[in-house]
Formats: sequence, structure tokens, C-alpha cells
Amino acid sequence: MSDWLVDDTLAPPVTERCEPFHAAASNGRVVLPSCEACAGPVELDQVACHRCGAVGTVWHEVPRRAKVHASSLVHRVAPPQILSDKPYLLIDVEFESGHRLVLTTTRPWTEPPEIGLQVPIGFRRVGEVHLPAVDTPFR
Repeated sequence: MSDWLVDDTLAPPVTERCEPFHAAASNGRVVLPSCEACAGPVELDQVACHRCGAVGTVWHEVPRRAKVHASSLVHRVAPPQILSDKPYLLIDVEFESGHRLVLTTTRPWTEPPEIGLQVPIGFRRVGEVHLPAVDTPFR
């Protein structure tokens, strides 16, 4: 099964640090790390908390909806790894938990969502890796 946007060779490596994220995505769930000490959101590959400096994370499931913070329509075509010959969206979303991710869409889509719109989160599969993506059409 191929992704609509990128070749399977661009599948991200499943590292030990990000394994909970990828395992949850393969089961249709979004889990994100928070600081073990202050509960602030941390990036997927972040070691120390930007708020309190503590090292240590706990993973929490978040709802599969997020608010659009920004979006860009990418016009760059780069075969053979980029499979689409049309522009594609990159969407910066913010979850209720305060986590932000930059995602693409579950299928080809070029109409940018409104800033502030709550969008559903679905999943794409690149190689053997499942990745969250903004589900379209936006509802």
C-alpha cells in the first residue's frame, strides 16, 4: 500500500523515543509526550522540558481533533520520492493539550483550511509507518 504523497522510502525511522507515537498511530490513536515533572507539552524528540528543564516524559492520548494554526500550499514537485504532481498542503495544528504538529492531509487536497478551524485527524501510511494527518474534507 503506497501513500498518496511520498514514496515508501521516506518513511520515518521508528526510534525508541518515538515508538509510543508510532505504535498508537498504527492503532488509529494519537499519543503525545508531556513533561513528567510539570505536565507541559514536549516535542516528539525533545529530551528536556522547555518549561522546567526536567528530563522525563509521559505519553497521553489526545483527541483526534486539532485547531489549524497555519497552513502552506507546497508547489514543489520532487520525483521520484514525491509522488504527487500537484501542490499539497502542510498544516500546522494545535491539539487541546498544547502540542503542535505539522501534518499533511490524508488524501490529495489543495484548499487550505481556515485558521482556527477544528479539523479531524486521520492517518496515512508510509511504508510500514502510520502517521497522523489532517482528514479531508475539513468538517
